[in-house]
Amino acid sequence: MLSEPLGGDTQITARVAEGKTKMVLFFKDLNFSHPHEPDISILIRICDVHNVPLATNEATTQLLLLGLDEIGV
Repeated sequence: MLSEPLGGDTQITARVAEGKTKMVLFFKDLNFSHPHEPDISILIRICDVHNVPLATNEATTQLLLLGLDEIGV
């Protein structure tokens, strides 16, 4: 995907809406504030509407990946 200023968050949101994504792992650099911080509220909403798991931190990501391992993916 493209970086956020170039529309990467929009690309991810579109893939979720089109049914092309089964899981989203979306990390931001919490140590630095950027003028182009992504507003992922639309991404969160689309993931909720389409029942697609969304992880925004390492702990949630680990749980999602463990779940994949459990079902043999």
